[in-house]
Amino acid sequence: MNSISILSLIVAALAVFIGPVFSARSTKYSMLGSMRQKWINDLRALISEISSTCLHYFQSGYEDRTEKEYQHITYLEYQIIFMINPNEVDHQELMKAIRDMISALESGNQGNSKFIVSHKKLVKCGRTVLKKEWNTIKNS
Repeated sequence: MNSISILSLIVAALAVFIGPVFSARSTKYSMLGSMRQKWINDLRALISEISSTCLHYFQSGYEDRTEKEYQHITYLEYQIIFMINPNEVDHQELMKAIRDMISALESGNQGNSKFIVSHKKLVKCGRTVLKKEWNTIKNS
């Protein structure tokens, strides 16, 4: 009977001290998951906007573009730059695709083929980054 009381006391003590640690850890991962999901959604929106904006500008012709339109594209580019990790290879490839696409757009008609290739690469790299980040959330 005495050993049962001691065992019950040990289990209760463990629950008191270890329970909050597991609870705090679970809360932390839950909070990080929702923050990361918001980051993914924001990045997806920015990639979509820069992709569609550049494609629209490419299709509409070079003569009617204003400095304000290029300024908006640059703004989107830098928002993405400040959201991603420059040390990850897939993030670097995403930024290279964006930079190549913008450079081709700025080249006028001489950059048409380069624009098409870089736009496709942007879509591919964007999907790769977003999928990888989604898997990180899903697996944590």
